[in-house]
Amino acid sequence: MPRKSAFATTVACLIALFSCITPVKAAPESVNIVSGASGGSWYPISVGLAQVLTKAGTKASATLGGGNANLVSVSSGKADLGMTFTVSAAMAVNAEGPFKKPITSNRGLFLMFDNVFHTPVSVESGVQSYADLKGKPMALQPLAAGTTTQFRMILAAHGLSEDDLNVILRGGLTNGADAMKDRRAVGFVTSTAPPNGTISELAVSLPIRLLPLSDDGFAKLKAQNDGFQRASIPGGTYKGIDESVPSVGAATFMFANESMSDEDAYWIVKAVADNLDAVRKLHASMRSLDVAQMAKVAGIPLHPGAVRFYREQGVLK
Repeated sequence: MPRKSAFATTVACLIALFSCITPVKAAPESVNIVSGASGGSWYPISVGLAQVLTKAGTKASATLGGGNANLVSVSSGKADLGMTFTVSAAMAVNAEGPFKKPITSNRGLFLMFDNVFHTPVSVESGVQSYADLKGKPMALQPLAAGTTTQFRMILAAHGLSEDDLNVILRGGLTNGADAMKDRRAVGFVTSTAPPNGTISELAVSLPIRLLPLSDDGFAKLKAQNDGFQRASIPGGTYKGIDESVPSVGAATFMFANESMSDEDAYWIVKAVADNLDAVRKLHASMRSLDVAQMAKVAGIPLHPGAVRFYREQGVLK
């Protein structure tokens, strides 16, 4: 299915899902969500969440963003809500990696799902490991993306840096997939919730493999940031890849600025929790999401409004 048709179908399905949303009283006037790059899972999910919040009583919108950039946007008041990785949030607090100054004003609202790092490469390239990427043309994500930070850490765990690659472009997943189809790049990278639509479409038109992360490589990442978790991409997720591929994961969660009122934060979390049937249908990775899981935000403190809701539900002491 052409990309535009697939996206249009997804949006149409989302709209159909939200006809029975439960309204919640005392809604904020409006909220805007910054999410992820084009072609990834974050943006469609954020669009769906905006639909949920709008149906519940506020005026919500979603825009593109990046795991690292979102932390800056929300902390500076340029956005109300943002999606990020637990590993990025912790790095921002401690002024590590791409964050030159501590960012301590963000507060967690609810955990959403686990992302798994994907490095799809063409079978014809002969690349079978991260070490094989040396000197190869690669399409990478923008500097402000959380995926970029994670990929740099993965490269370092294999004794490499981006300087050892031939970086032909920086952009979203669709840019990377197009570069692979045109044979301009052997692969691209993303931390996403499987199955990812862009990678699924790519695998139909071009034989691909996903690079595995060894136990030693994971141990090095875990030593740098405890927010990383062992993960795998199940066999059969993408065409032509029948065996499970070991990788690394990082949870994705929604957050706000500490300046958001307790009432607004409470309303947002309650609106999502009250409409979990609709939220679970946004992506396969959220099918089992429940209130107890929503409360398991890591990397930054929970917003007091979120704490109040989770305590009322008995999932937080």
